[in-house]
Amino acid sequence: MWGYPFNQDQTRNILAEHGIPLIEDCAHAHGTKFGNKFTGTFGEMSCFSTHDRKILATGEGGFVLTDCPETAQNLTMFTRLGNLSGKKSGVNYKLGALQASLGIARLPDIEEQVSIRKANAGAVKSRLKSGQPFDELSFGDGRPNYYNLVFKLNSDVSDPETVLRRVNNAGIVIDQVKYGYNVFYKREVYSHISAHCPNSENMIQRLIQIPVHPGIKEQDIEQITNILNEI
Repeated sequence: MWGYPFNQDQTRNILAEHGIPLIEDCAHAHGTKFGNKFTGTFGEMSCFSTHDRKILATGEGGFVLTDCPETAQNLTMFTRLGNLSGKKSGVNYKLGALQASLGIARLPDIEEQVSIRKANAGAVKSRLKSGQPFDELSFGDGRPNYYNLVFKLNSDVSDPETVLRRVNNAGIVIDQVKYGYNVFYKREVYSHISAHCPNSENMIQRLIQIPVHPGIKEQDIEQITNILNEI
């Protein structure tokens, strides 16, 4: 999420103990690395988005990576109406040729995108006053692509919801405020499921997403850091 890698080794080990395949959601993670490997190359398959806000954009669409020929064949059939064979069901999810061509042409630009985002994130971090009650999100040996720069409010902040709303109202749009998302079991559609994930709840309540995309200018960085330092 937001281009930050999770601990792939730890996750794979936990899933392997229970016989669960790892399917990576890399919608935000083009060019993100964990260790020396790119995210999207650890699991049985990985799913990428090419929506127009993504680092590799085609306007809309996406793609799936897998090392398994059988999985690749099944995915191809499923996204092409079951190959119209009448033997397998499927949907019409194939990416259009023009969009695919655009995506292929833009592949070489990913590293430049990541480099600019990293520089912008560094500029924001370097201008924050010392003693701020938040730290950058981190999951060990990883290189985020800075889809967003993400901070987590520490335990010194007793009312994180108010802080998030103040940041949002000052002009830095916060995902939790904009989309109102929460842990899944608090949604009505999943109300029949009994679950309690305090770590997830705590994380959602304390994350601040900062835009650092290539369209960010010097005056934007100055405004962002002034807002964070003031709040």
